[in-house]
Amino acid sequence: MVIDKMTTDQCVLISGAAGGIGRALVSELSQAGVTVFAGALNEQEAALLAADALPNIITVPMDVSSETSVEQAVQAVAAQLPPGGRLVGLVNNAGVDYNAPLQYLSPAEIRRMVEVNLLGAILLTRAALPLLRQGPSRVVLTGSATGFMAAPTVSTYASTKFAIEGLADALRLEFRPLGIRVAVVEPGVVRTPMTAAAPQMLATMLARMSADDRRHYEAAMRKIVELSSAQSAGIAPQQVAAAMLHALTAPRPRSRYPVGRDALGAAWLRHLPDAMRDFIQGRLFGL
Repeated sequence: MVIDKMTTDQCVLISGAAGGIGRALVSELSQAGVTVFAGALNEQEAALLAADALPNIITVPMDVSSETSVEQAVQAVAAQLPPGGRLVGLVNNAGVDYNAPLQYLSPAEIRRMVEVNLLGAILLTRAALPLLRQGPSRVVLTGSATGFMAAPTVSTYASTKFAIEGLADALRLEFRPLGIRVAVVEPGVVRTPMTAAAPQMLATMLARMSADDRRHYEAAMRKIVELSSAQSAGIAPQQVAAAMLHALTAPRPRSRYPVGRDALGAAWLRHLPDAMRDFIQGRLFGL
């Protein structure tokens, strides 16, 4: 077990720590007695973490889309490790999503998803590697059910999550000689501030679209919002945090953690022939 004695000299770095899943994991680790380096994009996120008034939390400014910010964040972690402490875990949790047909995503929005969801995870893992390889440690990547079962109008987001699956597979073998275990957590819909904002984003994206394309895609976009932001939709972020905690602490962590009934269903559907899967999704999304 990596976090065996649950003491403050065991440290974990989390990107996107102020979001729903990240914030829940910060709480779990704090209660376990671990020192948490919580990555915060801006002062507003730092204030959210401070408001929880949890012990053993050190907020670290971090924009994973900036190589300089990532390097500075890891340097700050190295400088603030407690006496005799070391980094035993890294959780790549930062993420952004835009729901629109590809034609209506701006290049900046496309780039933002790739840079935060994928490139940020790669750069942060690379930067933290010298600290992680000082002893047995864990790397956890936040994937998604859309990383193995893509949906229409979330093509770029799904692409980044498919890539996270490949990253996890490669690093799981690459890091084995270093004593670093790698796992990817694959939640379905999770009730977070990002999913709560989905109706507002839907209105913004629909306003960009031609009347003809609204006829093609509006039903699918509304279905995605319905599935992700309805009061009864999704699971609590604490369920995902529990899977992450297992990946960080279990003597034999799993390589993949699908979380939620929809994620388990998607994991089964992905093995169907493409034509059958397209038929099922076409009926679901009105395409």
